[in-house]
Amino acid sequence: MGRYGPGRQFIGEASCHNLAIFRWLAAIAGGVAIAMFVGRLESRRFDAPLWVISLLYFYAVAQTGDLFENGQIFENVVFALLLILKLLLFFFVMWTLQSGRMLYYIFALSEISHRDERLRGIRQSALNSTSVGLHAAVGLTPATY
Repeated sequence: MGRYGPGRQFIGEASCHNLAIFRWLAAIAGGVAIAMFVGRLESRRFDAPLWVISLLYFYAVAQTGDLFENGQIFENVVFALLLILKLLLFFFVMWTLQSGRMLYYIFALSEISHRDERLRGIRQSALNSTSVGLHAAVGLTPATY
């Protein structure tokens, strides 16, 4: 049985099923994205309290909680809980920005990235020279390998 959607147009049964699938996919994708963001905030450079990180991971998981339709009271409780956790995320990000920890993290991440690129170049040149040295030791020339 269909229902009426926004603007009072009739939505058929197949469209309702597609909307439900899209809601699930969007909720799961949002939860995964928030979990990945919280994973970055878990860095030791932020020095975040463990209880804040734990609650933010719970917030990432609870993103799919509003998909369950178990009655108005349950929906209101889940909505209030998600709102409180969303405010916690907002205030935590504001704290990292105001304290300068976010800026420090970005600069440190940039430095680590540059160092990794240099090490990758050094490693590749060492592997190339070792490879040529091993081939020469066995009697292979570049034309034969």
